[in-house]
Amino acid sequence: MSQYDSPPSGSPLADVLADLLKQLQDQHITPGGPINVEELKATNVVSGLQIILSQQGQVPSSPSSSTSLLWTITSRRNPYFVGREDLLTTLANIFRTSKGAFTSLALSGLGGIGKTQIALEYAFRFVADYKYVFWARAAASESMIADYVTFATLLSLPEKDEQDQLKIVEAVKQWLITHDRWLLILDNADDLVMVRSFLPTSPTGHILLTTRAEVTAPLAQRIEINTLSIDTAALFLLQRASILDIGQPLNQASPADQALARRLSTELGGLALALDQAGAYILEEGISLSGYLQKYEASRAQLLDYRGGDLVEDHPDSVTKTMLLLFQLLQQRHPIAADLLCLCTFLAADAIPEELFTQGTAKLEGSLSILSSNPQQLNTTLKALRAYSLVRRNLSNQTISIHRLVQTVLQDSLEETARRTWAERVMMAVNATFPHVEHGTWAQCERLLPQALAGAQRIEQYQMISEAAGRLLFEIASYLKDRARYREAEPLYQRALQIREQQVGPDHPDVAQSLNNLANLYSDQGKYAEAEPLHQRALQIREQQVGPDHPDVAQSLNNLALLYSEQGKYAEAEPLHQRALQIQEQQVGPKHPETAETMHNLARFREMQGNSEEARLWYARALSIREQVLGAHHSKTTETRKRLIALLLTIEQHDEAARLEAVQSEQGASEVGEKTHTEE
Repeated sequence: MSQYDSPPSGSPLADVLADLLKQLQDQHITPGGPINVEELKATNVVSGLQIILSQQGQVPSSPSSSTSLLWTITSRRNPYFVGREDLLTTLANIFRTSKGAFTSLALSGLGGIGKTQIALEYAFRFVADYKYVFWARAAASESMIADYVTFATLLSLPEKDEQDQLKIVEAVKQWLITHDRWLLILDNADDLVMVRSFLPTSPTGHILLTTRAEVTAPLAQRIEINTLSIDTAALFLLQRASILDIGQPLNQASPADQALARRLSTELGGLALALDQAGAYILEEGISLSGYLQKYEASRAQLLDYRGGDLVEDHPDSVTKTMLLLFQLLQQRHPIAADLLCLCTFLAADAIPEELFTQGTAKLEGSLSILSSNPQQLNTTLKALRAYSLVRRNLSNQTISIHRLVQTVLQDSLEETARRTWAERVMMAVNATFPHVEHGTWAQCERLLPQALAGAQRIEQYQMISEAAGRLLFEIASYLKDRARYREAEPLYQRALQIREQQVGPDHPDVAQSLNNLANLYSDQGKYAEAEPLHQRALQIREQQVGPDHPDVAQSLNNLALLYSEQGKYAEAEPLHQRALQIQEQQVGPKHPETAETMHNLARFREMQGNSEEARLWYARALSIREQVLGAHHSKTTETRKRLIALLLTIEQHDEAARLEAVQSEQGASEVGEKTHTEE
């Protein structure tokens, strides 16, 4: 008799249990198939009987065939497991077709994302591929040793009674080298250095790890576990709350419940643990989905810390406890990483540009300032965060992302003063990184825009009044205005103006700057009545504060003249145009971009008056300057060239128009609109 055949009965109880076990295995276990409720019930009993029989000295036989199976998993199969079908198939295919280095796979992802349940489902789903299935608790070496000692006992290894338990571990490792068709699952294997010492050097079976570590090579091939899709998450939630029966599809729920489940799934970021908590709460409290949503909006911290239901032994910690335990560990081991995580908590969750940390932290108080002076420190810091899958790094575009529930839990855990401190640091970091808006910085502005808007949200949330706050809102609004996103830009311009008036007084040049650009925003939309008093006030402030011949005064004159021209008020516009041009030629020079802009506006003014020849001359001068100073590809150069081409065609100078059209076609420059305001 081999050591894996069932030995003679050691007691009447063992005989009865063994017989019952075989009946259950023969009747209910169907490896490789989808889960069903009867199979689940039988499997749970089988697992329990296997443990009892192992304690009686008997190794139970395979649930699928006459081939013996050693099964050490004590957890129940999750009746609510949904989705992940492609992932499970991928795991099976890799294990079945790969040899050597790829016999070790690591399910990697954030705590609570569902790694353990995927590993468990894989074991139940593909049990027919194996003769031995081992499950080890890999969070600490002590639990690993204890489980390996159990394996040695179940395998009846000669070393199973050794006093030195490390010898038992080595015996199990040697057994893994000399046998095949085994699956070793190492759950919560976050310390990969420690875990390595428990693995065989030349495995002939399959090793499956669950880990929060993002970098798992060369120990195992990493399989990234993402959050559940919205529809899968909604289905899981509805089944977990018993609104749908197990096995029912999503479309069997009412349209209202489907919509609410999708909304709640979005709120919870598709995180399996959070959805499980929500479903358990809804079921146990007997409330509706809408009732839960209302309660979540009012008391999210309380609900995220709730852990109920009948599956808590598989993951006893709530979302809040899971996240905060990680954060406390991070504070102890990597305080800079903990601070960086706090900063990210108040940013937009997705695609956070890394330059926010290397450029934006120089003037921040605390540990983060080192990131700007030592670029390598950022790699070290992000490595610490990635070790627990707290952030995801995209090296191709140099951004990181953070799960929204990590943000939620950390924000809720902070005292109000700490929340304000971190919100202010976010605002300062974004302000230090967001560039002055001009055509050449549009790409950078767009890349930073989600984080800039997060900074704007913090300014409003905490009613920040500072030079940096005013400047950030102003620049965001200027970019949005340049991209014709007027509705979004207007309240930001207005708030920037309010902050500047409070911060530096109503007659400061910064206030004039805000007035100027807000007026231009109104002009672009044809709201001339709203724009005119703002331009007039900006002009008055500038004449008083910087002098009547300052370039800023020319800017206000130019924009006010353009406003009058658009309304056909040529008598009011002409002296303003002339005065603006005179100031610019004297103060910044005849070939400066601002001078060219006033020439362009003068050309448009003459064109409106019907003076085509004078308009042609001004357009030609403006085009020449812009080509020399800004370049032929610049949007403002293109704007002037297009206006001149249209005028030449009107006055039938077709040859010159054709020449310029050829240049325009070669350049392929982008359009930016008809109006040419002067802005800062």
